[in-house]
Amino acid sequence: MSLNWQNLEIEQLHSVCLIDQEMARNPSAVVQFQLPSCPESVRIIRVPNVLYDPRLRLQVLPSGGVPTEGINEWLLNFVRGRFPKDNFRTMNEPRFIDQEVCVLSKMGSRNFYHWTTEQLLKVIILENTGFTGIYALSDQPDFCYSFLECLGISPNRIFDMQNEPTVFNESVLMTPITCEDFPEKYPGLFFLLRETLLNSADRDLPTTPRKIWLDRVLQVNNVRQFINSDQVYKLIESYGFEIVDMATHDVRDQIAIANRAEVIMGMHGAAFTHAMFMKPRSMVIECFSPAFINSGYLEICSLLHHRYAMVVHRNAYGAYEYGNDLKVDCFQLELVLQSFNLGGE
Repeated sequence: MSLNWQNLEIEQLHSVCLIDQEMARNPSAVVQFQLPSCPESVRIIRVPNVLYDPRLRLQVLPSGGVPTEGINEWLLNFVRGRFPKDNFRTMNEPRFIDQEVCVLSKMGSRNFYHWTTEQLLKVIILENTGFTGIYALSDQPDFCYSFLECLGISPNRIFDMQNEPTVFNESVLMTPITCEDFPEKYPGLFFLLRETLLNSADRDLPTTPRKIWLDRVLQVNNVRQFINSDQVYKLIESYGFEIVDMATHDVRDQIAIANRAEVIMGMHGAAFTHAMFMKPRSMVIECFSPAFINSGYLEICSLLHHRYAMVVHRNAYGAYEYGNDLKVDCFQLELVLQSFNLGGE
């Protein structure tokens, strides 16, 4: 492979929407995938000679173009500001893989939520269009491989880049979809992914709890601390909740546990992705610091008609001193539990 990636400068990286370019130049090269239950279609293209740089977690064209199908412009600006200017000069000579590939490692894809609702969605779409190529991963947690197994992807179709720069003969890119797009644009894709994963799990696990507090002990990235856990655990145990760290279970059991749960509750975090596996009209209670409220699971709850409550500590007049860390207002939490008729002592 003769392309000289070392001539690139990180300032040369720029966003480019390859699907729009291809639609204007050669629409017949764009594959359209649409379910009857989805108002919008997903567009898929094949792009030759794409470099994956594991340090940037980006796919890059020889021109320095970075496909918006892989990362949006805001995140690209973040990457440009974070890494040294000579990044490409110090990069090892990339190897060349003469195969058609879908890259599943990008900024944020190590997160359970983004992996499940974004990267696995690519797999579901491609498998339903007859894709026979490989899925490339770099520096991903073990649960990513377990999820691919749940979707029926054989090990010989998974390529571990092992943090080495790699140029692929052909990279498969598609319309970027996030969880926010599910309700209006792609509800059918959400339910297709959900049902496929549910069908991979043993939903008859014995003695799984019905009311769960989602713990965070073994999570990948513990960035927010739980200030008054002892006080909260004492309260919720009196209401019959069991404390469950999903990371201690394999992926299939996680799905089954979530499917049998009537209520999940806990500190905001990626574990609330499990709301997508609960039965419709279940209950989700999410606790936030008033300094960090990220309502990323509302779309899932809306699609499944879950009952949802947000517990946020009061912060008027400087009353909250813990920043992004979580202190739960137990008085408020108990009011929520009582309003949902969840029982107690």
